[in-house]
Amino acid sequence: MESDPAIHSATNKEMPFSFTGQTGEYFGIWIVNVLLIIVTLGIYTAWAKVRTKRYFYGHTILDDSPFDYLANPISLLIGWLIGMAIFITYSITIRFFPLFGVLFALLIFLFIPWFVVRAMAFRLRNTAYRNIRFVFNKNYSEAALVYIGLPLLTLFTLGLIIPYMIYRQKQFLVKNSRYGQTPFNFTAGAGAFYKVAFIALGIIVAAMIAIAVLAGTIGGITAAGAKVDPAIIQAAGMLPVFLIYFIMFAYWQTAITNLLWNNIELDQHQFRSSLNVGYMLWLYFSNTLAMLCSLGLLIPWARVRTTRYRLSKLSFIPGGELNAFLAAKQQEENAIGEEIGEIGRAHD
Repeated sequence: MESDPAIHSATNKEMPFSFTGQTGEYFGIWIVNVLLIIVTLGIYTAWAKVRTKRYFYGHTILDDSPFDYLANPISLLIGWLIGMAIFITYSITIRFFPLFGVLFALLIFLFIPWFVVRAMAFRLRNTAYRNIRFVFNKNYSEAALVYIGLPLLTLFTLGLIIPYMIYRQKQFLVKNSRYGQTPFNFTAGAGAFYKVAFIALGIIVAAMIAIAVLAGTIGGITAAGAKVDPAIIQAAGMLPVFLIYFIMFAYWQTAITNLLWNNIELDQHQFRSSLNVGYMLWLYFSNTLAMLCSLGLLIPWARVRTTRYRLSKLSFIPGGELNAFLAAKQQEENAIGEEIGEIGRAHD
């Protein structure tokens, strides 16, 4: 097979990702999407999603080449409509017929592996880099194990199996993915996920101790006869809760992202992620504050700056020739799984 001249040979030279999108450009896309979604009662959601993904994919650059998002909005619309129908049916049954609602929820739970596999297959098939598409193997039996079997075991292990469950789910997604005909591999073990979980637990314990000390201090001041405004007491109680949330969220997202990328291999090629917890904490906190103060108008700014930082800390390390990848023959995938998944996440 004749090599593609656009894909040059690079060995062991770290190639950084970058994001070239601009807030002003994305704001124009975002505001039009929001207005059209409102006017069309949500029907424009499929086109909005495609426009957004094409913008972000098209401005994600590796080795001077962008990624492509190739999905057809009509396919997404069909999936969105079916997903909405399922969600509305569940909402009605759980409100007026609770028993049937519970049975319906159980049925949805049993279909989670199917949703996950179909969503990933659709998403990867419509993602391309240098005219080579990504592929996801439709392994439903393993999906049932990691998305039904292991979650059920959490009930009998007091939650101790949760880090292992997360590990197996991430491993499932990575090892069933391919770039053309080249499979991805995941080299991390369950122990790495337990380490992240234990550190997260340590943060919670330390935060709870700090809250107890603060509560004791306020209680001592009050007991001494000093008058303390109830609003101050309430604020003093709520502030640590918000801080714990931001610290936990920033640590978890950063640690898991670094853990994933640093253990993903594509043949002899590797990835490197070096996100910083402190900076991610600042990003999440400042983004949230900016979006609240702007009544949501700074959402595009927050998303662009977060994406730019994440990609600036991600790089690809070639271990050999890059022109060895072959595009696999693929069949058209159904978008139902992805859209149902998106609706579910939107209502969490």
